[in-house]
Amino acid sequence: MYISIIIILIIMAFGNVYAHSVDLDPDSLVTLPMMIVNGNGTVSVKSSVTDYKLYYQWVDITTSTYTEISEINSKVKTYNTTTTEELNNKKDVYTQLKEIYDNENATDPLSEATTNAYNVYNAAVKEYNDLVKEYNEKIEEYKEDIKDLTPTYIESNWKESMDNKVSRDLSGFTGEKSFVLWVKLVTSGETSYDETIYTLNGNKKTDETNTNMQNNTVGNNTVLEKKENVDDTISPKSLPKTGVTNTVIFIIVLLAVGSGIIYKKTEKIKF
Repeated sequence: MYISIIIILIIMAFGNVYAHSVDLDPDSLVTLPMMIVNGNGTVSVKSSVTDYKLYYQWVDITTSTYTEISEINSKVKTYNTTTTEELNNKKDVYTQLKEIYDNENATDPLSEATTNAYNVYNAAVKEYNDLVKEYNEKIEEYKEDIKDLTPTYIESNWKESMDNKVSRDLSGFTGEKSFVLWVKLVTSGETSYDETIYTLNGNKKTDETNTNMQNNTVGNNTVLEKKENVDDTISPKSLPKTGVTNTVIFIIVLLAVGSGIIYKKTEKIKF
């Protein structure tokens, strides 16, 4: 009985390593290194934050998990490209229709032609907004998929960073290995977390080589965007209002692999 309880507790404890639910740096106080050079990098902290402590840790990520995340990134890249093109086309349509409405409205605001032009314009606006909504819902799905795969931090493994430096010993392994870099920023009354994935090249000496391994590979860059409505509201006489809002970049996922210089694989994704 007691053994069963202990086993369950152990499973629960280690189960927390995956599927993290951490709200990542909601105030954008931290910028993780754009690159890791020979296992070293620097975390940037927003200049308005003056009194703080910074902690970090590296968490292993399996090759299979890394591959799954890369596959999701690839899907995001394809989806982002095709949907953005479609959104741009729909925006061109409603922009042209708005010009037609404006001309009719200037001539006779209360005419049937003005009303019809307005209705056609707003139908195009709605079509655009519907696609924006669909896009955002899909991006949220991708974000959750990545979130479920990304290992979270281990509370007992935090190491305080001096001068915002982070380092990873590369001498304990050979070849490529992926890690999640977690950072924790502690200020008065507030704690912020952030993370990203790097693939590093180990330089452990073996019988076959007495020098550091070199293997430079450039990976895929993936952009996660969140589309928001573009405010293009018009207020014709005797007619209802409709609107759309501007597209904003939500997040960037950057994949890359190297040895001396390693580029960031996953840019921060905020939840």
